[in-house]
Amino acid sequence: MQGKETSQRQFNITREERSLIAERRRVRLEKPPLNEIREIIKRLEVTDKMTEKLASGGRINYHLLRLLGRHGAERDFALAYLQHCDNIFEKMDKEEVSLIERIIASEGADTMMFWTFAPYIFIAMTKMEISERDAILKILLWSKDGISKDTETIKSAPSALDCSAFGKLHLQGLKEYDMETGGGWTLSSDPKDFLHQYTEREAYRVAKLILGKTN
Repeated sequence: MQGKETSQRQFNITREERSLIAERRRVRLEKPPLNEIREIIKRLEVTDKMTEKLASGGRINYHLLRLLGRHGAERDFALAYLQHCDNIFEKMDKEEVSLIERIIASEGADTMMFWTFAPYIFIAMTKMEISERDAILKILLWSKDGISKDTETIKSAPSALDCSAFGKLHLQGLKEYDMETGGGWTLSSDPKDFLHQYTEREAYRVAKLILGKTN
């Protein structure tokens, strides 16, 4: 029994999964044209406060708009993020908020995989009876392990133009993908796609790592 639990906690990928991910790992993500954003928001039927926030623009809101236009885990995460993020950030010091935003609102492998995995980690945590707010908080804190184009780590590197660091994965539970699949991936709008199913499975493993669960 112990061996089975240990294997469930460890990174595991089959040869077929590795090939599929490496072959299809990046779906082009289109940013909505500015003149269409308000119309997109109107169709989403979210609260006035959420509408105002989404309409303010910025990379985080473009990611949220994309997720809100989908179904299931992605939409659920985006709605919970909008509901709780202001309260969460208000209780953090400015440096911590700045670090998180420099990861999730930037470019790089960790930024990409944050938005790929966060919705499914959120669902995994809520199934483990973590409240929605606490799940969002833990996911945001998880992002701090990342490196992006905009972090001070890169700016203070020996070569500021060397993008090798933010082209690799540093987020807890995801580093292995650099070796196994050549990096991260984005998800299509089809929730039945293989990469959605694989990400959902792996997100459960990552959620347990973040929570420090041993079984």
